[in-house]
This record gives sequence, structure tokens and C-alpha cells, in this order.
Amino acid sequence: METDLDLIRQLGETRERENMDFRAYLKGHDMDCEELDSIVHQIAGEVTEQIDCSQCMNCCIELRPEPTEEDQQTIAGRLVITREQLDRDYLQPNKDEDSGQPHCSFLKENRCSLEEDRPEDCRDYPFLMMEGFRWRLLGVVGNYRVCPIVFNTYELLKERLWRRRPRRRRRRRRRR
Repeated sequence: METDLDLIRQLGETRERENMDFRAYLKGHDMDCEELDSIVHQIAGEVTEQIDCSQCMNCCIELRPEPTEEDQQTIAGRLVITREQLDRDYLQPNKDEDSGQPHCSFLKENRCSLEEDRPEDCRDYPFLMMEGFRWRLLGVVGNYRVCPIVFNTYELLKERLWRRRPRRRRRRRRRR
């Protein structure tokens, strides 16, 4: 299992064309959606068992959650502030995105300070165990360079469905 974030980011850049080609392959594959979801869930489950998200938290550093209205109410209540204060103080992007600060204001000492009140976006990330994998492939390719679970799941999926597929042999034309 690859967990080196620098290497994952680098491979995300160098394999971008390959990842988009595999995405196109999956979009056009005749496997039904339920079967593909089942394969992804099985692979993602195995990968997730081997990777401790709390040692990484790169999603909180690289991505910004988009809390639902209900999430915002819950978080504002937990912090005992108004929704306007929540939006102004916690949900607005940093003016200087290159400041080295995490994109998520709730990441404190490599832990989510919201615990069980995390937004739905955060609870569901990296979205691999949801139905409809085929229709979320652009997001998967985007998260490939951010999340070791996505990276390893996508690589294993490529190995299982793409790299092992029989290659068509080109017929050579006989010269007359």
C-alpha cells in the first residue's frame, strides 16, 4: 500500500492521462453499475483496513468541506455561534491559499475538532463506498492525488479490470 503523500501527488500528475483513459474505459465498459460498485466496495474495504486515515488527514489539508444546511446548523450549535459567524470565521476560504494552513478550519493537531458532528462531506469521504461509482469518476480521479485510499483503490481497480484485459491482436496484412 502506498501512503507517501509526496509520491502519490507526483504519480497523480504523471499518471493523469492514464487515469483519464481508465475513466473513459470504465464509462464505456459493459459491466453493470451494481457489479462495478461491488468490485469497488470490496477493493476499497480491503484498502481502508490497511490505511489509518488519522495518520494522514490530507483531505482536511487539501480539500475544503461543503457542509449542508443541516451540517451548518449542527456545527454552529456545537460551537455556540450564529450561522453567520460560522460562515465568516470557519467556512470562508483563506485569503492566502498558499499559507500552508489546512483548508479545513476544524483540523486541530491533526484531528477533526468536530468529532461526531463532522459534515456529511467529511463522513462520506472518500466517497468510494457509495453507489454509482461510474458516475463519480471525475471526482475519483481528482481525489487520486490527495487520498492514499483513493490512490490505492484506483490502482488496484486498474490492475483488476484494465491491465489484465485481453489485448486485441492486430492482424498483419499479407502483402500480395
